[in-house]
Amino acid sequence: MRALNRKLLRDLWRLRGQVLATALVIGAGIALYVMSAGMLASLTATRDGWYAGARFVDISAQARRVPLPLLEQLRAIPGVALAEGRITTLARVEVACFDEPVNAMLHSLPEAGATQLNAVQLVRGRMPESPGEILLSDGFARAHGLPGGGGEASTQGIALIVQGARMEMRVTGTAIAPDHVMTIGPGNLTSDDLRFAVGWAPRHALEGPTDQVGAFSELMIRLAPDARPQAVMRAVDRLLAPYGGTSALARHELSSDRFIRGELDQLAVMARILPPIFLSVAAFLLWVMTGRLIATEREQIGLMKAFGYRGREIALHYAGVAGLAAVAGLLTGSLAGLLMGRGISAIYARFFAFPGLQFRLEPEVFAIAALIAAAAAAAGAAGPLRAAMRLAPAAAMQPPAPPAFRGRAGRAGRSARLDAPGRMLLRRLLRWPERTFLGVTGLALATGLAVVASFSADAIDRMLDQSFNRASRQHVSVVFAEERGRDALAELAAIPGVRAVQPAHDAPALFVHGNRRWRDALVGIDPAADMVRLMDEDDRPVEVRPGGLVLSRALADKLGARPGSRVRIEVESGRRPVLDLEVRAIARTSYGTPAWLDIDTLDQVLGEGPRVTGAWLLIDPAQAGSIVRAIGERPMVAGVTLRTAVLGNLDAQMRENFGTFRLYSLAIAAVIVIGVAYNSGRLSFSEQVRDLATMRVLGYRTGEIGRVLIGEIIALSILALPFGLAFGMGLAWFVSHSFSTDMFTIPYAVSGRTLALAALTTLSAAIVTAMLVHRRAARIDLVRVLKSRD
Repeated sequence: MRALNRKLLRDLWRLRGQVLATALVIGAGIALYVMSAGMLASLTATRDGWYAGARFVDISAQARRVPLPLLEQLRAIPGVALAEGRITTLARVEVACFDEPVNAMLHSLPEAGATQLNAVQLVRGRMPESPGEILLSDGFARAHGLPGGGGEASTQGIALIVQGARMEMRVTGTAIAPDHVMTIGPGNLTSDDLRFAVGWAPRHALEGPTDQVGAFSELMIRLAPDARPQAVMRAVDRLLAPYGGTSALARHELSSDRFIRGELDQLAVMARILPPIFLSVAAFLLWVMTGRLIATEREQIGLMKAFGYRGREIALHYAGVAGLAAVAGLLTGSLAGLLMGRGISAIYARFFAFPGLQFRLEPEVFAIAALIAAAAAAAGAAGPLRAAMRLAPAAAMQPPAPPAFRGRAGRAGRSARLDAPGRMLLRRLLRWPERTFLGVTGLALATGLAVVASFSADAIDRMLDQSFNRASRQHVSVVFAEERGRDALAELAAIPGVRAVQPAHDAPALFVHGNRRWRDALVGIDPAADMVRLMDEDDRPVEVRPGGLVLSRALADKLGARPGSRVRIEVESGRRPVLDLEVRAIARTSYGTPAWLDIDTLDQVLGEGPRVTGAWLLIDPAQAGSIVRAIGERPMVAGVTLRTAVLGNLDAQMRENFGTFRLYSLAIAAVIVIGVAYNSGRLSFSEQVRDLATMRVLGYRTGEIGRVLIGEIIALSILALPFGLAFGMGLAWFVSHSFSTDMFTIPYAVSGRTLALAALTTLSAAIVTAMLVHRRAARIDLVRVLKSRD
């Protein structure tokens, strides 16, 4: 073994604590990258494979009743490769031993041997064959322990109420489908397998109750490779318009795919933003460690150059310390990222109905992680290695000039208010301001990450408070099977226990401002009612005035519109009017990108008289059960949702999702604090070991000399707290905006509890590290240290 290699091994063993601390920080950044990038690649590959294998549609369109012969004209549109029609309808479900309202989306299955778009995949059981049989979404069947759903065999069936007709059904199996990767029902904000089901039944089972004999209500299209999607969609809209068709939607506009793309966008943001923070800290640690090693071995460097070693050989030797720390961090981080990724994928598997979703670490992810670790090592070691290469042998043989005690450092050293350990501590902080600055910066970054890790709980609390306490205060949401007259509200109001009813009327619409376009719902609400209110960013009520348009904040950002802007609205139902309205206000919303209009104005422009598509109810909570049953007996009702169920489900799911991320981030923040604090403490100890030994000989106790080391770590941590908390608040704002998607807007909220927890995390990790360094100081070999050359 060459002499430099033997020296490298000795250096690594001597600096093992600092190398390990640096490797852990590098590993933290690599772990976050591997988890987020690996999950992004795994989810994307699973989605794309599932979409291709199940022939997920490129275009979908809804209508009231389209004759089956029209399919031939639709298939003849240039660019259409496949076109199928199926019956799709909302329904209510009655499950034995479950009293809460359950909604369902039902689809008809094609005839045997027909090509099927949005093909279902059996999870267990068999396909339904007779009119009394149905295939259910696997999550719903599991949640209720229905036959074939993972629970024990049961004779309990389900009953479907489809447009007033009751159907007793037998479950033959469970399945998943590409258009229901997220099973989200009407009135829900997230998937809820207890209260929403997807069902597939033979066509002849649904034709009668839905009045679709010889007809269909949903069109599904796969495009040819050379198709022009917009031209195809315009042709589809033209053919379906006489049959009550709404505008055709591209795949990326379907709600299930929008949810998935939102998750993918969040993972991409995580992979871009967070790892550089950790790796910049790691580069700083490597710079300090390598610089200190070179500074203490000046004489050895001079001797090596005098004996003929070239500067490049010496630089490569010291680069080995940084390189091996990076390799250790790469291996540790890759393993931790793999374990974290598997934990995250288990959560995704519960919410996304994908076949065989597993976390897979692709070779390119590991390759990029290796490049990131190498970049951190190069950035951290470049400066000290350049200094070592330029060091002349004659200059290296001379010890460096001691630091001067002028200015504040000198005055602090002469202060009569401090004892000797206190003066030593203060002088060290002031004599090396660059080192103090870098130490404070590293700890501030860790504190900021701890703030980001904990702010998710504050964001969830604020989102739920804004959505369910301030804006939406209804107890029950009702969705009608089709548009109804206002007399439907009187029928609901007559149910005993219903205290108030507020109308709801929404229509699909395309919003255009300049060259920006976005499709979502135009919602008509009653300005006089306060059950569902609009609030601005300062939690003040927003008034909806006749003829004025109110945009959600998310939609306003999509369109680039502000109060006073004029927006063109192409309504995609009724007479399909085109409106040109002025934006009167911007309202805050946590879900979706809707716009609001006075309900009377909406009825007027649609030209169909006073109409409603749903209603919001205030009820007597003591009579909730009987009220829900009475609502469910109305044939006009397609779905019923309880506010308490939506709130509980949303709270549980968001806390589970963010809770895992919070746990990981807090652990990684603690690792960074320990890495920075331990490196600072060990360097301080190695630089002062002779002074500390001298103090011991002069009679100072171990606790007194330990104050110098512990005090420096604690002082750096305290100095870092205000900067770290401010940085964390800014980073939390950036994350809340970056993680917001088309479906959810994450509010910015950082509470005093979160700031206190972040500060406690930093101080606790710093104190633990300080105690480790203090143990080292207590075991000083006085004879060996004092006999060594300074």
